[in-house]
Amino acid sequence: MIIVAFVIAATTLTVMWLLLAHFLPDVSSRSKKSLLHLQTGLLAVIVAFTFSYPSVSAATHPKVGKECSKIGQTEVHKGKMFKCVKKGKKVVWKRVKTAQVPRPAVTQSAPATSDRSTFSPALGCKLGSPWPDESENAGFPRGANFAPALGDRKSLVIFVEFPDVPRDERQIQEWKNHQIPAAEKAYGVMSYGKYNLRYEYKEKFFRLNDPSLYYYKNYAKLIQDAVAQAQKEIDISRYDFVNVVTPNTDNIPDEGAAGWAGGIGTMGPIGEYLDNPSKRNWLMHETGHVLGLMHGYDYRGASLGAWDVMANSFGLSDDLLGWNKFKLGWVADTEIDCLGDGVSRETVHRLGPIGAAGENTKLVVVKLNETEALGIELRRKTDIDYLTAEAEGVLVYKIDTKIPSGEGAFQIVSNPTKFSTGTNGNRVLLGTMKLNEEVDFAGVKVKVIHEDSDSAYVSLSSSV
Repeated sequence: MIIVAFVIAATTLTVMWLLLAHFLPDVSSRSKKSLLHLQTGLLAVIVAFTFSYPSVSAATHPKVGKECSKIGQTEVHKGKMFKCVKKGKKVVWKRVKTAQVPRPAVTQSAPATSDRSTFSPALGCKLGSPWPDESENAGFPRGANFAPALGDRKSLVIFVEFPDVPRDERQIQEWKNHQIPAAEKAYGVMSYGKYNLRYEYKEKFFRLNDPSLYYYKNYAKLIQDAVAQAQKEIDISRYDFVNVVTPNTDNIPDEGAAGWAGGIGTMGPIGEYLDNPSKRNWLMHETGHVLGLMHGYDYRGASLGAWDVMANSFGLSDDLLGWNKFKLGWVADTEIDCLGDGVSRETVHRLGPIGAAGENTKLVVVKLNETEALGIELRRKTDIDYLTAEAEGVLVYKIDTKIPSGEGAFQIVSNPTKFSTGTNGNRVLLGTMKLNEEVDFAGVKVKVIHEDSDSAYVSLSSSV
């Protein structure tokens, strides 16, 4: 309304000034002088009115805390939104945030990958080992004394008691409710359904003839005597391996995988894992030894890698490293990009997650020499890889088949300062790389150049 009044007043004064100018020649000199004064005065009023009236923008734009007229009214000034609100007894402007319209995502096309026919056959990356075939080691081939790792297989669980140490019903309950379900699920997932292991048992206790102290550090005899009792009722030949579960006793200080006349089995008291959620993977770990897998990390180090249930039972994964899956036959030769002659030119590889089934490249292997190589794989969250989005990424590690169990046959070389917390609160090395991150190790540069929902692309080049 103020603006309208100003316009009307200014217009009226202007018209009056023009009329005076028109009639001024027809009046007497005295009147002319008076009218001239009046004309000059009107002009001064018009100019003063015009310049004294505040500009429209200055008078009307909202400002935080400045009074406004209508509650709920909104105004946008210089890209900012203001709202008229009641504050105490006043009605003032308040700055409000507006919903941001998301920018359309810039979708970058995936890079072209190198011709896989130019790579070496997978056989060229199956590193040998100086260790005997019957020992646990990281090399090929897997010893014939280890249990089969493909197909529908069965294992027998035998619950025992001693003359001096009676049964504990928790032996059966712990295995029935925790150890067996966790192991069966994990091996089905990690093998992509290629190894379907079932643990069978009778809900009864077989009583051994000798006292518990008789079996101190004599674990082959423990398994043998348990089998002798069980085979009176069960056809042992139907099973790949056996598991002997004892009540708690200090006379049997160890538990785990052990060899005996019939092969390799697991044995020991339940105290190691009883009522311990972080040890629900005890059976899957010990079964890995029965399959010929080793402790991959250096147990003398300050921290272990987060990956592989065999290397670190308290890591972030009940899955295996891609190299172990390759050794067991779960990652097929066709799913390996083998650079058997090292890196002499730049190559680009598309990696599918190591934990996901389906035919895709799951592992890139760069052979460094006859017993050493780099393994490159993609870790993503699965039912047995308990990962946050930040923990996911491309993992690069060195394999050295000369190194024995527990001394570091596997060494994570990517992102060596990226750590997390394991299932028992311990510090574990993640080492995963995100987009545009890279590692240079042993003259090989590995860089993540593209990511999408189901894969990551890496480029490999020589840095020497």
